[in-house]
Amino acid sequence: MTATEKTKRGIYLAEKRMKKRTKRKIRLSVAIVWIVIAILYAIFRFPAVFTRTITAFMDLIKSLGYYFLYVLLDKEELITPTVNLIPAGMDTVLPLTLDEFKLVMERFWSLFKLEANFQAYLETLRAGIGDVALFIAKMILPLACIFLILWLVYRQIDEPIQREEGEYVFIDSPKLQWWKKNIRRRITIPTKHEVVEYFKFIFRKKWIFWTLVLIWAYNLNLLTILLEAFAFLFYWSASLDVLNVFVQVAKLAVDLSVVGFFLPRWLWFIIGYNVVNIIRHRIGYNRVIGFLEKVEKFLEEHPGALFIVGRMRSKKTSLLTTFKLIYERLFRKRAQKKLAQRNKQFPHFPWQELERVVKRCRDKEFVVLEDIEYFGQKVKQTWESQVQEDYFSYKLKRRHLLEAYGFEMDYFVEYVDNGYPLEYCNGSYYISIFE
Repeated sequence: MTATEKTKRGIYLAEKRMKKRTKRKIRLSVAIVWIVIAILYAIFRFPAVFTRTITAFMDLIKSLGYYFLYVLLDKEELITPTVNLIPAGMDTVLPLTLDEFKLVMERFWSLFKLEANFQAYLETLRAGIGDVALFIAKMILPLACIFLILWLVYRQIDEPIQREEGEYVFIDSPKLQWWKKNIRRRITIPTKHEVVEYFKFIFRKKWIFWTLVLIWAYNLNLLTILLEAFAFLFYWSASLDVLNVFVQVAKLAVDLSVVGFFLPRWLWFIIGYNVVNIIRHRIGYNRVIGFLEKVEKFLEEHPGALFIVGRMRSKKTSLLTTFKLIYERLFRKRAQKKLAQRNKQFPHFPWQELERVVKRCRDKEFVVLEDIEYFGQKVKQTWESQVQEDYFSYKLKRRHLLEAYGFEMDYFVEYVDNGYPLEYCNGSYYISIFE
């Protein structure tokens, strides 16, 4: 490398480091702005949260004193806990005692018997459907425009090109080429990259991440809920006041209302969709796993040849494919169990070399049980040639193992030279390492 090239490379590396520092400073500045905004929200948007958090903290202190006085001195009457009471100024519509809960439930079930209430329900439902229909009508035009633009951009207008071999090759339309060149390459991909890198920067800087988490946990009353939960836990451990759970549910509903009124409806819709999606995926996976376990049990209890009969398009091939995959899973489990057993019997043997041999055979796409058994026999014959001092045959077989399987015989020789056994007695018979 000449002096000019070294100078250019040094300038390039210096500019690259300068850009990294500039990006780091910008990201740090944006993170500080987010922290300041969160603090301003705490001061001006959630001023009542401070009083509620102080009340919850005092409830926790008194519950701790009440609990330890009960455990250590058996004089819990010296402190009066406040977690079992509704704080002053808190309005709640939920029942606070068991009697109030019974009255509310009686009133609730009695409403189903009133015709006027049913008519009011229908009117409310009709009004709600009207609001939803109005919202859909307002969104039809912009959504139609968006879908039209996407259809015009991504549809392929050009005819496929036919090559001489008869193969058809589709090409992107001019509009799609323009979109990829100007919008996707210059706007979409860089924006996505910067957003992802910014969030990675936030997660790497632990103090920024945890500062934002703590501030918003305070703003959304999550810190208050946590303090109240521990306060009630210590209070209940000493008093066993089970019926006070109505008071805790009422306070929890009031504390959660901060989150409910702060987050917009569309965000709640996204959260609800993701929660339902996770639940349905979990249910689906559990059902599939349950079916696979039943089929696996059936195949284990009925070994041998299987003959499947059915009409056309009755999923016979799909069933055979499922059986094949399950058999592979069963054989893999048995192989892992067998390998773990051999590893315990011969713990000092370099089994990673055998694993490398299997991977090499797998790359050549001829891994079957006979290949591994043949490999074991070749290793045994090579070792016997050395024991019998047939060095010419030993060198030929050693070269064959190295070229065909990538196995170096020195590993086996070193294993034997260290005095490790070639056989293992399990109490009934001897097991050879070559098996």
